[in-house]
Amino acid sequence: LDGANESVRSLFSERAKRVGELTDRRPVTTQGQTTSPKDTDQAMIQALHKRLHERERTLAERDQQIHVMTSQLDALKRIEEDSRDRRRSMRPSVIVAP
Repeated sequence: LDGANESVRSLFSERAKRVGELTDRRPVTTQGQTTSPKDTDQAMIQALHKRLHERERTLAERDQQIHVMTSQLDALKRIEEDSRDRRRSMRPSVIVAP
């Protein structure tokens, strides 16, 4: 179970890193191509919207994975508790001396 907890923790830390990332990417222009500042701004805005949408999709997928893993971890904990309780109930409560 410790490994599963570590997996969940690493997913959360990866998400936090990705959300905090800020990179400066400019649209690529070919040689001889002239663009007005307005066109460049529009292209940059579109590129940023696309990146934002992709990032939101990726984060939603990770959130779903975290939810699934958390529910699996809870189920494993319940199974472990049940098996521990069964072992306790099978042991004699009083040891009889011969």
